[in-house]
Amino acid sequence: MRLEIVGGPDTDMGGFSARVSAGEFSGDGQAWEDDVMTRTHVSSATRIFEITWTSPAAGAGHIDFWISGNAVNGADGPAGDYWNQLVFNLVESVEDDGRGTRTLIAGSGTPEAPEADSGEIDISTLGAGFRAHVLGLLGFGAVIAVVIFCGLLLRYGFSTSYEGRSNLLRLRYKMNRRGDQ
Repeated sequence: MRLEIVGGPDTDMGGFSARVSAGEFSGDGQAWEDDVMTRTHVSSATRIFEITWTSPAAGAGHIDFWISGNAVNGADGPAGDYWNQLVFNLVESVEDDGRGTRTLIAGSGTPEAPEADSGEIDISTLGAGFRAHVLGLLGFGAVIAVVIFCGLLLRYGFSTSYEGRSNLLRLRYKMNRRGDQ
C-alpha cells in the first residue's frame, strides 16, 4: 500500500498509524509495541509511506483496516496540525474477481475545517429534511393544543363554581354530594 498524506500545513512533515484485524504489516515505520498487526511512522520527515500487508491464511473472512495520518507544521504542540482517518475492510474472495489496485481517499484531500464565520447553516445539513422539521413542529403544536383543551375542559366542564354548566351536570353534582345514588 502507498499511503500519501496531502493537504494541511505547508511542510513535508507528517506521520501515520495503521492497524489491521488480521494479517501482518511491514515496510516503512515500525510495529507498535511489537504487534505485527500495527504500524506507525518512525520519522516525520515525509508524508509518503510504503506499507506491505501480508494477508492471513484462507478463511479469515473480512479484514478491517484503520489508518490515521497527520500533516504537521513542525512547531511544538498540535496547533496548526491536521489529521484524518480512513476505515475500510476487504472481503475474502475465493475466485479472482479482477479487483486489482484500488485508490481510497479519506475526506476531500484537504483536511481543513469549514469557515467558522460563514453565518448561515443550510437546514439540510443538520441531518433531517425540511419535511421532518415541519412534521415535528406540527406534532409539537398538536400536543400543546390537547393540553390547552384538557385544561379548559377540567376548569370549566367540572367546576362546581362555574355558573355556565348544564343542568344535567348540576343535577349530578347534587346527587353525588348527597350520596344517595
